[in-house]
This record gives sequence, structure tokens and C-alpha cells, in this order.
Amino acid sequence: MKIKILILCSLIFSSEFTYSQWNKKSEKNKTKLVLSDGERKKFDHNFFEALKQKHLENYEDALVLFEKCIKIDPNVAAPLYEVAKIYKNLNQNNQALEYSLKAHKLNEANETYAYLCARLLSKQKKYQQAKEIYKSLTKTNKKSEIYFYELADVYILSSDFKGAVKTYNELESIIGINKMLSLQKHKIYMQTLDVESANNELLILAEEFPEDTDVLEILAEGYLLNNEKEKAFEIFKKISELDKDNGRVYLMLYDYYKSIGENEKAFKELARAFESSSLSIDGKIPILVSYLNLLQDSSYRAQAFYLCKKIVQAHPLDPKSYAVFGDLLYEDRQLDSAEVYYNEVLKIDKSKPQIWTQLIFVNAERNEYDKVLNITEEALLYFPTNAVFYYFNGISLLRKKEYTTSINIFNQGIEYVFDNNILLNEFYNSLAECYNETKEYESSDSLFELSLKINPSNPTVLNNYSYYLSLRGVDLEKAKEMSFNSNLLEPNNGTFQDTYAWILYKLQQYDEALSWILKAVENGSSESPVVLEHYGDILYKLNRKNEAFEKWEQAKVIGEGSELLEKKIREKKLYE
Repeated sequence: MKIKILILCSLIFSSEFTYSQWNKKSEKNKTKLVLSDGERKKFDHNFFEALKQKHLENYEDALVLFEKCIKIDPNVAAPLYEVAKIYKNLNQNNQALEYSLKAHKLNEANETYAYLCARLLSKQKKYQQAKEIYKSLTKTNKKSEIYFYELADVYILSSDFKGAVKTYNELESIIGINKMLSLQKHKIYMQTLDVESANNELLILAEEFPEDTDVLEILAEGYLLNNEKEKAFEIFKKISELDKDNGRVYLMLYDYYKSIGENEKAFKELARAFESSSLSIDGKIPILVSYLNLLQDSSYRAQAFYLCKKIVQAHPLDPKSYAVFGDLLYEDRQLDSAEVYYNEVLKIDKSKPQIWTQLIFVNAERNEYDKVLNITEEALLYFPTNAVFYYFNGISLLRKKEYTTSINIFNQGIEYVFDNNILLNEFYNSLAECYNETKEYESSDSLFELSLKINPSNPTVLNNYSYYLSLRGVDLEKAKEMSFNSNLLEPNNGTFQDTYAWILYKLQQYDEALSWILKAVENGSSESPVVLEHYGDILYKLNRKNEAFEKWEQAKVIGEGSELLEKKIREKKLYE
């Protein structure tokens, strides 16, 4: 077992020195401490045991053993260095620096000790001391680039930018023109607002590496910052020839041509940018979104949809490409095509509620409520607390006259409405409609009242509530006031005018009712069987019976009137 431990130690610590070897090293200005054989053996035993404990990450035990070594011989740097490394690993930087400085002072010629000391001094913001050690390291080991880079970092941290540039130049004289070096100098020049020197640095680099597009791009952007657009333009053109798929450059060329009024050339470059798969889709989408308010212009409209095709071709697996295409089609009222692209999004990613919502809107606007019902049922599987999906699910059921089921859905969904009075109002209004159809009038009326508390000026609620009251013949004066207000809010709405005419009819104010029903007919309700039937009823009360019969017949031809319409026509008599 002892043999195995000795072998392990020799493998792990082969780079370390025994006490006798350390004593061969020059220790400046220190009197050589002569140890007895017993002390020397004890030192070596403690040191190797400490190294082993450090390797096992038993840092406290290792520190105790290293301290024993230091006590035996305080003029040996190695234990001090090892203690400094342990404290550094433990993020105890003050202690680490204390021991590191002692180790460096004992053996300034040791590059490893010096390097640790310089790094710790820099970390503790003791920049001047750190500079001196780094300078010494760059002189003794010119091949180690890291010393130059870290010395430059110390200059930068102490805001000595000239010193940093000088350090980079020294390294450049040793290793030659180097991209990293030049870019570091360029960064410093830009930070100190020395744009000319920054661009000159890149010109030198570009001459050395004429086909490095990264360098050329930075140089072109430097020219733009210096308002030298023509120089930037020439470089961007060169980059586009070197890198055919560089979408960022095409966008720069697009901006340039646009700034000088060359719109045709500008769009050509924009199209090339959209064809590029290297340009992030997130950089393209804002450009397409900017077209949303320009679709009335045929030329912009053509551009928008051309770019939409290009973005889908460049990013066929990214749902955002289909989503933005769908949005533009929706805005352009191409609802059938918009539906196709929104469905493409959902094939890739079903996790975005906005896409489900847009798909619902498309079908609701086409009055395809069977589809809306299917879409909302699936959407609710993914988003069981989304109130909007419950709302449209309930509306679809209401349209299908499944009132009881619709009421259940609305009552579920209303629980998930938070801080959205507009949506809450829609729930109240729709529930009131359902309860009216199921003849639960008390519930219906109370919900209409709740809705009007939220928004007393909602013309639709004012109209619907007043109309349902008139059908039941209750609270007619209240109904009249609400209906009149709805017409003030929307003065040319034929439906609202019909409601007011009907309430006047119920109040036996037939002449005024006739004037309002005529307004309704003039404002788009001439094809409504309900309005025409009302028109006939009013005429009948005014003893204009032949005209009344004529209006009833027209109502029957157009569509479904009231349950009594057929009887009125057949018996040529008014029934209420």
C-alpha cells in the first residue's frame, strides 16, 4: 500500500521540487538556512503530503501542512506559492496576494510566481505594481503573448489607453500584424473617439488580410461613424462580392441606396438580404412589420409579399416566417391565405397563443363559427386558462343555438378574466344574450346591467338590452332612453334605428316609429326580414294595410321573420 502511495505522489507531483532542489535555487538576499536531516525530511514529508491533500481538495489540511513547511524554513518560496494558489481558489484574494508577494520576493526570477503575483495584484486593483511585474515578464519571455495581453488589460483598467496601445505595438513588433491585436487597438481608439486612428488600424489589417470580411465590415462601419458613406459603400460592395450570403452587408447597401434616393437598387439589396439564411430572421421581421401600414400602396404591397416569400424560403423551419406572412395577409384582408400560413405555424409550434387567436379572428370574420369552435376546443387543450379562447368557444356555441352549453363555457371562461374590462364586458353581454334565449330574464337583465356599469356608453349593449325589453313589453320608457342613446352614439346604424322604431311602436307612437323605421331602411336594413316585418306592422297600425301586406311579403321572400309572419300574410291581419 505504501508503494502505491509513493507511486501516486511521484505521478501527481513530478513537477514539484524536493527541499534539496529548492535550496539550489537562488533566493535573493536571504541567508541560507541549514536544516538538519530530520528537519529536511520533515519538510519534504509535510510538503508532499500537503500537495496530496490539495489535489484531493482537502484545502484546510493542505494549508496546515504548508504552514508547517513555512515554519521549518520561511526562506523557501514554493510553500508560500502553493498557499497563495489555495487562497486564490477559495476566493480569499487578500490572503492569496499576501503569500504570493512573499513567494515572488523570495524568488523574483521564477516566472510562475511572478505571473500569479501580477494577476492577484491586478485583481486587487493594485495596477502600478501589477504593471511592473508584467513588464518584467514581457522582457524575460517575449514569446508568451499572454503577458502582453494582460499587461495591456491592466493599462486599460487603469485608464492608461496609450500604454495599452504601446504594449500591443510591442507585441506586434515580435509576432507581426495580428487580427486580434489590431482589433484590440481599434477598440481602444473607438473608445477614445479617435475614429481616424481606428480606421487606419483596420486599413493596415485589411491590406494584410484583404479577404477577411469581418475586418472589412468593421472598417466600413467605422467609415459610417465618420460620415464617410462613399468609402463605406465601396467596402460593402467588396464584401458582397467576397461573401455572397452576407445578409448584414446587403442591409447596409439597402440603407445606403435608400439614403440617396435609389429606391429600386435599395429594394434589390433588401431582397438579397431576405434571401440570405445567414441573416437572422429577427433582423428581417421588423422590416416586414413596417410594411403593415403601407399595403394600400400597390408598389409597397408587391414588395411586402415578395419579401414574405423570400423569408419563408430562407427560414422554412422557423414558425416566425409563416407568422409574419400570415399577419401581412390578414392585414391585406386575404383571410383564406392568412389561415393557411397561421396553420403552418401551428404545425411547427403550438405554444404561441397569439397564433391561435389570429386563426380564430380569421374564421370569425368569415362567419365560419364551426371552424372557430374546433380551433378553440383544441387551443383550450394547450391553454386551459385563456379567457379569449373560452369566449370564442362560447360565441361559436351561441351561434349554433346551443345556449345551455354556451352558458357553461362563458361561466368557466369568465373566471380567467383579469384586469380586462373590455373582455369582461363581452362575457357579460354574451351571457345576457344566452339567458335571454333560455328565457331566464332576471339573469339576462342583471348581466346587461353589470355590463353597463363597466361601460355605460356601449352602444351594442344599450341596443340589445332595450330591444329585448321591448320584445317582452317591459320597462319600455327605460328601453326607449337606452335605445335613443345608442343612436346618439352611432347615428347611422340601421339596426339601432329599427330597435328605436320598434320601442316607439310598442309605446303606440306610430308616426314617430314610421320615421325611424324609414331611417333604418335607408341605412342598410332594407334586406332585413325583421326590419321589413316591423315596417309592415307599423304601416298596419297607421291603417296603411295594403302597404303593410306588401312589406310582410317582402320579409317572407328575403328570409325568416317572426313566428307570426306566415299567419299575418295568410290572414291579412296583424298578430302580436
